[in-house]
Amino acid sequence: NIRRNSYRARANYYTSGIQPVIGRKLLSAVSRDDCRKVMKYLNAATSKRGRPYKHNTKRAIYGTLVLLMDAAADQEIIPKSPVPRKQRFVDQSAEQRGDDPVWKRALTIQELSRLFVQLRKSSYRLLAMLAWVTGMRAGELAALRYTDIDLVHGVIHVRRNAQYGRMAEERSSWLIEPPKTDAGERDVPIWADCRRVLDEIFALRPYAPHPANPAYADLVFLTRNGRPMQASNVYTALSLASERAGIERVTMHTFRHTFVTNCRRAGMEELIIQRIVGHVEGSDVTANTYTHLSIEDCREALGKLNSNLSENTVLSQILSQDIVTAA
Repeated sequence: NIRRNSYRARANYYTSGIQPVIGRKLLSAVSRDDCRKVMKYLNAATSKRGRPYKHNTKRAIYGTLVLLMDAAADQEIIPKSPVPRKQRFVDQSAEQRGDDPVWKRALTIQELSRLFVQLRKSSYRLLAMLAWVTGMRAGELAALRYTDIDLVHGVIHVRRNAQYGRMAEERSSWLIEPPKTDAGERDVPIWADCRRVLDEIFALRPYAPHPANPAYADLVFLTRNGRPMQASNVYTALSLASERAGIERVTMHTFRHTFVTNCRRAGMEELIIQRIVGHVEGSDVTANTYTHLSIEDCREALGKLNSNLSENTVLSQILSQDIVTAA
């Protein structure tokens, strides 16, 4: 019993870091030395972009090997797992790996203004805007339905996550499932700037593409062929727009990080920010406090964000002139 997305992730870990080393061996023939070769391979291997694997990626791949061999032992295919539990991975700094830290930075108001000018005629503009004013993940936005948006009570219900891929031998398709964690299933308050973006989304609803599949009915963001927006296409559009705007590469996660950063600058409490964006860390005490935060607590806190940002005239231009002239 495993989630389809988790299955896909483990399958990718196997093909990228385990299969090249021991893929031709029988499970019964895999030795402790073979497992060390996997570890050595991960320390030297590079991703599709030609960069060394990050430490967390290497741990995830090695963890897949542990699960694989433990399962073989549990099913008595082998007498005992040969995988050494102690990991010896070379941990490199971001500079050594050649990582691009862009996704971790927050966009300035001026950068957002230039970016949305470039996205004025893009079908991804409102998707990006809603990510910026809610902090929602790309998969959550791809799975968002009109019925999830309650304008009367001022709340967005986050109940699903969408990803494109395949499960085992199935054809590639969209997987729309509940969020991976309990924290991911949440209600996001609609604050003033968020409401303005949603108003345009609903205004354009009569012109939305016809769903290509009944499962896609009522989805807010559809491509011209009536399918959910694919992450790779959004990534390409944002990359081109950011290049034309003269700013560093922007991803959907950049908008999420920008939202969180703006919340912190407005003086919002960390627990409330975590509640809004669906992410919780810390002790059980922290988690218990988190679960008792009400939607009104979050709405009141977002009032600070609205007050903090509304004084910026550039932001007003993004949410008024750009929205009105687009479409």
